[in-house]
Amino acid sequence: MIRFLTLTAAMLLLASTCACTAPSFSIQSLGDTSWSWSSARAINNHGDMVLSSGGGKFLVRDGLRTSLGTIIPYAINRSGQVAGWSFSGAYSRSALWDTGVQTILPGLGGSPRDDYAYGINDAGQVAGYSRAPNGTYHACVWTNGAARDLGTSFSSSSFAYDINNSGQAVGTVTISGAQSRVVRWDDGVAVTLAEDGNAMSINDASHAAGKTSHNDAWEACLWRDSTQVFLGILPGFRQSYAYCVNASDLVVGGCESYDGAGHYAYDAFLWQSGTLYNLNDLLPESSGWDLAYAYGINDAGQIVGDGIYLGRQTAFVMTPVPEPSSLLSLSLATGAILAWIRRKRLDKAGRAQRLSIPI
Repeated sequence: MIRFLTLTAAMLLLASTCACTAPSFSIQSLGDTSWSWSSARAINNHGDMVLSSGGGKFLVRDGLRTSLGTIIPYAINRSGQVAGWSFSGAYSRSALWDTGVQTILPGLGGSPRDDYAYGINDAGQVAGYSRAPNGTYHACVWTNGAARDLGTSFSSSSFAYDINNSGQAVGTVTISGAQSRVVRWDDGVAVTLAEDGNAMSINDASHAAGKTSHNDAWEACLWRDSTQVFLGILPGFRQSYAYCVNASDLVVGGCESYDGAGHYAYDAFLWQSGTLYNLNDLLPESSGWDLAYAYGINDAGQIVGDGIYLGRQTAFVMTPVPEPSSLLSLSLATGAILAWIRRKRLDKAGRAQRLSIPI
């Protein structure tokens, strides 16, 4: 207990005394030189990751790859269950992978059947969408293998992309044509977050991240409580998209620009405490990477996505690196707390000796 209190006090002291500096990261390739491409889509709090590649689909755990078979993975929960979808002819089937077993989830009865799974929570609930009998797509949540239609309410179609541990799902609904709304479903009831765009991620505080229309462009956005926070666009780019938010409201995504002549540019970003960082600027110099998109971030701040490395699209994982000043501050803070505890013990021993009672 004393050690726990010591560490907690040291961290609080560190947080109050360290100056705010740009974070820094180490980076590791998750690709294979034999693959033509790879992309990592999600990472859980144990550091387990899922990726797709020219060489297959994999769960990566402790540096070892496990094949996911035909499932295209998009999400992984704390216990390592993976949600995604696989092709069946020209159409898709939502699927759940668990300890080597792939289960095709039931659809909503539309014909031809076509459905997709994009999010999963720690209870194994899966969020996505499926073709309904009327031919439109409906957002749905699968619980214990059973599909619940979230309906369309005020829309013609709906799509869910993530689900938190309270069962809240987020996504978008199509009103008419290209018009859409950003929504959160609370026990199946759609709550509008914004009039245009979509939400791709939700944390356990009910804070959602995605994109919405702002100044005639798509801009990454964070919805927390009743506040809409525009995250900005990196210099030189036209629009930004947020893909994941963690428990600390750190958001990752990507920025995009187009010159009208067939040339696109992409850079991955991290939004932290009001500042939008280009992830390429947070790497060691001469890393050799050109990071394009960040798709996932866990509560430890590890980030996964893809970028160009050695001339090909390659999956990556980035891990935060403590600043030397932070380590020194933490060491000094811990030393101060330990000295305080020693003094308390000596004072207690002295009082006990004067009173002639055991300690």
